[in-house]
Amino acid sequence: MTKQNVRSCDCTAQTDPLTIPAQDAIYFEKHRIPMKRRRPDQMHRNKIFSLFAILAAFLSVPVILEAQTAPEAKTNTPKPYVINVSLLEQACREQSGKFVREEYGKAFEVLDHQFIWNSYQNHYNKKMNRCFVLTVRKIEAYKDGAAITYTRLTDMNDKAAYGYLIVDRDRFVCYVSGKVCTSMVEWEKLITPYMKE
Repeated sequence: MTKQNVRSCDCTAQTDPLTIPAQDAIYFEKHRIPMKRRRPDQMHRNKIFSLFAILAAFLSVPVILEAQTAPEAKTNTPKPYVINVSLLEQACREQSGKFVREEYGKAFEVLDHQFIWNSYQNHYNKKMNRCFVLTVRKIEAYKDGAAITYTRLTDMNDKAAYGYLIVDRDRFVCYVSGKVCTSMVEWEKLITPYMKE
């Protein structure tokens, strides 16, 4: 039998943990594997530095999150709702003018031996947030001078009639929102909440 070379390690002889056995140093040098051993004081310093770095990272996370969420918190707060009344009044005027032109035509015309006057008054009611138009159509026969006046209070949002007033020589018909009126004073009183507020 031939003897094989067996590498033996005298582990008890190594008292310094930083020394590398000669055969291991040759092996690492031969295979180009760098082998560094740190001293215990360097290892302790690196651990302390790592702990400080981790601690600083954990402490900075809430600050970073707060900085990222702070603008969102400001933008999520509801802004007060402001109504631009002048724009709504202008839209009411335009809508009323268009409605009167489509429904009644010209401001004055002669048709079938009659004079016809059309006029209107619009009002944006802030309290109700609605646009109202009061249209007046007066028809007068030019032979005998007999005249009839039709007045209508209309809500421009849904084109609903809120009141009618029909006046001629023999009759006076008046109602506003289901209430009957018997005089011009009552008519004015009943349309005031729509046309004045």
